[in-house]
Amino acid sequence: MKIIIPENLSEATVGQYKKFAKIVEENPDNEEFLAMKMIEVFCNISMKEVQQIPVNDVEDIVATLNKTFESKRKFKQRVMFNGKEYGFIPDLENISMGEYVDMSAYIEGTENLDKLMAVLYRPIKYKSKELYSIEKYDPKPEKDMLMNDFPLDVALEGQGFFLTLSEDLLRNLTDCLPKEQHKETKRHLGRNGGGIKAFTQSLRATFSSLTR
Repeated sequence: MKIIIPENLSEATVGQYKKFAKIVEENPDNEEFLAMKMIEVFCNISMKEVQQIPVNDVEDIVATLNKTFESKRKFKQRVMFNGKEYGFIPDLENISMGEYVDMSAYIEGTENLDKLMAVLYRPIKYKSKELYSIEKYDPKPEKDMLMNDFPLDVALEGQGFFLTLSEDLLRNLTDCLPKEQHKETKRHLGRNGGGIKAFTQSLRATFSSLTR
């Protein structure tokens, strides 16, 4: 049986990440089960096939997958996807209210990572050297579904980049607010930004524990 193990997160997808994240959330303490599901999801084979793999090989595969998730990633403003060039929102300071509301709703957790990517990355309609413009934001279920095939390395770095920018923007904003409103704004940031950070750390800890 030939098993293709992704050695770079560009070979994994948002949909796979969402699927495995949900499994981790529902089975946090079942390490043997998570190891098998990790191989099933990211190597695209059936659980029946996973169960036929020798134990030593399972450990090696999981170790390779762990290294894949621990590898360094680089934020990409533009990426080829599905035969088109997609670009990260070039001007976050001038986003529409609809974009802002949806990004704020989708930034927490992983279940909406496809929807977040559909806001942050869109087909480029015009470019000149380093400058470019992207398609107007027009949310549709089929566009969200398409982003489940989006490369995971680009998605995670795009998500992290947006979260960092949001935190910086909010810190600058709260410096200009009255004291009570400052506290409320910080509380709101903690609720929306802390979830994804805590979840990502938990997920990575689980990945690392699988090899042990």
